[in-house]
Amino acid sequence: MNTTPTPLQLLQANVSIPTSSEAPHLALPQNIVIHVSEETPFGWTAVYRGTVGATGLDAQALEETMPMWLLEYLLTNKVPNVPITKVGFVLLPYPARKGAEQLPDLLNT
Repeated sequence: MNTTPTPLQLLQANVSIPTSSEAPHLALPQNIVIHVSEETPFGWTAVYRGTVGATGLDAQALEETMPMWLLEYLLTNKVPNVPITKVGFVLLPYPARKGAEQLPDLLNT
């Protein structure tokens, strides 16, 4: 018997059910496709594919395949921290054509 807690069990203490003003009821057609995929070095891999109508039956499969950050967002309303990546660059003027006005040199080049 597997005693490892599922992601949902880990989050249960923090689950916050939104009020109707935060998340109003939205009647969706039962045949809308839900597709969860993850990025791989060669593209994307599907980890779940189902329909709105099947989500109740597929709850365990969804719980096991959804990434933890998505479960945290959906169940606890916690937005994941995204690291900020800084990229340094220098702009240089495009070489002027013959007879065209030359742009002045940029500072710090």
